[in-house]
Amino acid sequence: MVAFALPPSTPLGWIEDVARGLRSASDEFGCAIIGGDVTRVPERIGITVTVVGGLPPGRAAVLRSGAQPGDLCWVTGFPGRAAAGRSLLNAGYRLLPDEASKSGSSVKLEGSAVSAAGVEEDARRCLAAYLQPAPPVALGVRVAGATLASAMIDLSDGLGIDLMRICQASDVGVEIDIEGLEGRSELQRWQSEGWGAVREWVLGGGEDYQLLGASPPEAEEELLAVAGELGVALHRIGEFLPAGEGCRIHGGDGTEPLVMRGWDHFGSSEAAR
Repeated sequence: MVAFALPPSTPLGWIEDVARGLRSASDEFGCAIIGGDVTRVPERIGITVTVVGGLPPGRAAVLRSGAQPGDLCWVTGFPGRAAAGRSLLNAGYRLLPDEASKSGSSVKLEGSAVSAAGVEEDARRCLAAYLQPAPPVALGVRVAGATLASAMIDLSDGLGIDLMRICQASDVGVEIDIEGLEGRSELQRWQSEGWGAVREWVLGGGEDYQLLGASPPEAEEELLAVAGELGVALHRIGEFLPAGEGCRIHGGDGTEPLVMRGWDHFGSSEAAR
């Protein structure tokens, strides 16, 4: 269901473009738009989308409360790209349709084409992650159906805060090493430009729309095989521990506590935003 709150001055063509985008996304994921509400407001556009679904008979949901000490901690996609993409938008970069581009889109900066070697592709990856996220829904369905995960959560508020939510719900600790995620060239490039910090993007940036999960070690081979079959990047980033051992990040600079970086819907903190 989709609800629009629109000022009277909203161009009809813009509304039609949004409707086409909603239809395209719903078709991709097998949803049907069954209604909603349209309200006139003095200013500021508001769009609210509510998705309702169900589980097949006899299928139990994979909750965030099932992680066990010894389980592997894994994440899909490339957390941090979306947050970097938001920083690029603030810096003046834009992702525009371009039929001549192999990717179908091109990157512009302040009205001019970006031509420096590697810059356009790095910028496109980050901008696309923020503007055109591709949640691994099929992987989640397969992993749940094959009972390959003991716990999962959608990664939207930030890797740090969502991982802590799993730990709190499951009463476990965790140790992670995100060096591989932090070392990606597209993130390092924008950090060197002074537009943000890689660790804050990865742990607290949010809006990644990926999956964060826990799986028994014996499930790792099949888990990676399913991800490979579906073309989803999946990274093992750590291991869940007994609760008394705490939550920490291990890296080249040593070990530090894992804190709840990310968006807190009911609090005032907004780390990395």
